[in-house]
Amino acid sequence: MAQGQQLGYQTVRLSFQTAEADTLKDLDSFLQWFCSSVTEELDLEDKLADYWKGARGWCVAVSATLRNTCWQKSTAR
Repeated sequence: MAQGQQLGYQTVRLSFQTAEADTLKDLDSFLQWFCSSVTEELDLEDKLADYWKGARGWCVAVSATLRNTCWQKSTAR
């Protein structure tokens, strides 16, 4: 983590204890929780619904959420 911070990356701490048990049992629910939690910890606007609609699949949804919300905003700071 120290190396990431030296390179200008932001870090977040997530506690899996804050996720409900059902969230951890379902991959789709877990990934939505993960993306939403990272976005919230970075104090960014939650646009999860914009990227998680339709039958795009969770892989595309996670990539789009992180790429278009977290990575772009955090590198602009």
